[in-house]
Amino acid sequence: MMVNAIRQFCSGLWAIGVGLWTTLRNNFRKPVTYQYAYAPRWSTPEARPIPPRYRGRFVLVREPETGELRCTGCKICAQACPGQCITVSAENRKVASYTIELEKCLFCGLCVEACPFEALGMTQQPVRCTAGRDTLHLDLAALAQPEEAAMPGVLPSTMGGDLRPGKQPFVPKPRKPVESEA
Repeated sequence: MMVNAIRQFCSGLWAIGVGLWTTLRNNFRKPVTYQYAYAPRWSTPEARPIPPRYRGRFVLVREPETGELRCTGCKICAQACPGQCITVSAENRKVASYTIELEKCLFCGLCVEACPFEALGMTQQPVRCTAGRDTLHLDLAALAQPEEAAMPGVLPSTMGGDLRPGKQPFVPKPRKPVESEA
C-alpha cells in the first residue's frame, strides 16, 4: 500500500516536470500563429491569403446590364437555410423585402447554392464584429450590391462542379427591344 502511494507520488512529480519542461522549452520560440486583424511587433506584417472560396459577407447580386436585382423572391434560399435565418417577401416577381439574421447564420453557403438565379452571393469581405445584435440583421438595403461593384467571389457557378453536378450557371435571357407603335 505504501509502495503504491510512493509510486503515484513519483509519477505525479514526473508529469509535472514534463509539463514544466515543455512550457519552458516552448516559451522562448518564435510564435508561428497568424494573428487575426493585427500583427504583434515581433512578427512580419504579411497577411494570411484569403482562399478563393472563402464565404464572407452576403450580397444580393445585380444584373450587370440593367442594374436590377436578380432576386425574384422565390424563397428557395430561405427553405435551404438550415438556421432558418432568411426571410423573403416578393411582389410581382420582384423582391420586396429580404432579411438575413447573422446571429443565426452558419455561413454554410447552402442558400447561395440553392438560388436558381444566382441572385445571392458571398463576398471575400469578412463580417465585422459588432457590439450589438441589431447590426447583425441585414435588410434589403444593406444586402444589395452597389451599382458598379464587381461580382461576388462565391456564386454557384464558381463553387466547382463537384458541388452541383449537372447545374449550368445562370445566364439571363436577352430582352427583346420594345417596338414603339407610331
